[in-house]
Amino acid sequence: MLLRDHTHSLNRTRRSAGPQAQRGFVLPLTLVVIASIGLVIAAVNEWVMQSVRDAQVISDQTETELAMTETREEFVYYMLMRPISIRGLELGRPTSKIDPNNVMALMASDFQSDKSLQFDGTPYQVQSHPDFYLRIYDGRGLVNLNGFSQPQVRRLLMQFQLSEQQRNSLADTLEDYIDRDDLTRISGAEAQDYKRVNRPPPSNALLVTPMEAQSVLGWDQLKDLWHQDMEEPVLTTCGEQGFNPNTATRLTLLANLPGVLEEDIAKIKERRAQKAFRNVREVGVVAGVALRDEPFLYTFIPGNCVIAELEHKPSGLRRRISLTIRNFNGNINPWYVDYALSLPPRNQDDSGSLEAAAGAAAGKGVFPTPVAVDPDQPADGPGGFAQPPNSLDPQP
Repeated sequence: MLLRDHTHSLNRTRRSAGPQAQRGFVLPLTLVVIASIGLVIAAVNEWVMQSVRDAQVISDQTETELAMTETREEFVYYMLMRPISIRGLELGRPTSKIDPNNVMALMASDFQSDKSLQFDGTPYQVQSHPDFYLRIYDGRGLVNLNGFSQPQVRRLLMQFQLSEQQRNSLADTLEDYIDRDDLTRISGAEAQDYKRVNRPPPSNALLVTPMEAQSVLGWDQLKDLWHQDMEEPVLTTCGEQGFNPNTATRLTLLANLPGVLEEDIAKIKERRAQKAFRNVREVGVVAGVALRDEPFLYTFIPGNCVIAELEHKPSGLRRRISLTIRNFNGNINPWYVDYALSLPPRNQDDSGSLEAAAGAAAGKGVFPTPVAVDPDQPADGPGGFAQPPNSLDPQP
């Protein structure tokens, strides 16, 4: 009897505890589900925010690339539409009247105006995109690896503390790389020499870009030269020959002007900033050396091959574009891109000096936006045109 009563009470206790146990299990399960939903919502929210950030980055990159393309197009427009003088690209009003019907007067004139862009690497703030700066380099002011002379390359390499043997060897290997024969110069290298060190053979053709010279034996070891070329163009592969002292950089002045020393470079740059050189004699007088006049080497007007370097100051993005302008030849494209390179950002100190170098606050150092001008109502505009671009008559 007692056993039956005890069993009955135990069963009743179990029946009464069942719903409470179930309720105790449902509560943690509900909390787990809520926490899981919260984690999913947080993950989705983070994914959405990351997607928005990625979309913004892509949008900024697209706008930057578009601005670079627009600036390049504006520069090409100026190169096709405006005259070039010994000072650079003339954008303003002519300083002297030129009779367009007088052929001799047209040939003798240098088309100087009251506003010009220099081709010596001076930074110009882009008016249409103020966060960008444009530097222009004349291909004739650099060392052309496709048309160099042995003394020229040796003088350039001398600036990087290389021995005479190294300079001679590097000049020979470069010439062997681009010539069309398989003959090896005294210190040069041809296909068999490259094969011994498991390197691709010489192309025996002109270089496409200056960076291709790093495929030449020994040239890939010139770290100081390539670093300097990244900071400021030293080398080019333009299809034009000649050397322009009005646009040359420090290294290229030392490479192309025999007898000119480091202390003479500042004198040359100071003189050409005031008044551009017109002949070799003027350069020699300023430098204090006797320079031989070589008519097929020296030229004092920028050529058709130029290097435009664009820099986006907020991001540090830099792009170097080599352009060839052929506006007098109707059988080919009026202009084309030889090559384009993305460059590493400059040091913060160098980037911060752009505004001071450009002098934008004083109205100088600005790359103006081209604007169409009504010839019946001439007026100065942001593009510097106070007349139709093809007019040669100065405005009052």
